[in-house]
Amino acid sequence: MRIAAVLAALVVAAWFAVGVRQATSTGDAQQRLGGRATPAEQARTATLIDHAALLNPDSGVDLLRARLDLARGDRGTAVRRFEAVTRREPDNIEAWTQLAFATAQTDRATFRRAVAQVRRLSPAVPAP
Repeated sequence: MRIAAVLAALVVAAWFAVGVRQATSTGDAQQRLGGRATPAEQARTATLIDHAALLNPDSGVDLLRARLDLARGDRGTAVRRFEAVTRREPDNIEAWTQLAFATAQTDRATFRRAVAQVRRLSPAVPAP
């Protein structure tokens, strides 16, 4: 019985350790995506995103990958990733917003569709 309890405790501890690594890696990657980065820094950001993705079904990881694609100048891949998230999660306002920013200068039809979805999902704010 004690062995089973110890094994269960180890599994729980490992699960928490993975969660902490995911959270810190996600936060670090988000900070790195805020400005210009060298190819080496972009590679480190990609590694952080990979760490965040471990056992993580959250679409936030896909959005981070798309933002990294944009930082690398690969707009086409970024747009495909944003669109994949919006297909899976049509109420994901963050994905629609990022899709709008990614297509604002290059694809007016997609930009307009994304903006329409952001407006649909935005809560109404009463006048003061």
